[in-house]
Amino acid sequence: MSKGPQKTKCFVKFLEHLKCREVTKKNGGSHYHYKCPNCLRRVTVRKKDKEIPIRHISSNCLTLKISVQECLDWISENC
Repeated sequence: MSKGPQKTKCFVKFLEHLKCREVTKKNGGSHYHYKCPNCLRRVTVRKKDKEIPIRHISSNCLTLKISVQECLDWISENC
């Protein structure tokens, strides 16, 4: 398990595992928004990037109310 950037497609799979659903984009932007159960804010992902920096994963994990370690462990086991 790496504490560095992670593949975007793996992070999106993790969001889907948490039952997050993609919310429709407006204005044709490059960011995708996911609404997750029990979250007040949306999680934002830029799918056109191949990797997501660890600081973005960290801030998204705060929104999801989970630890970064839990996210990285799931990614290392399932991607």
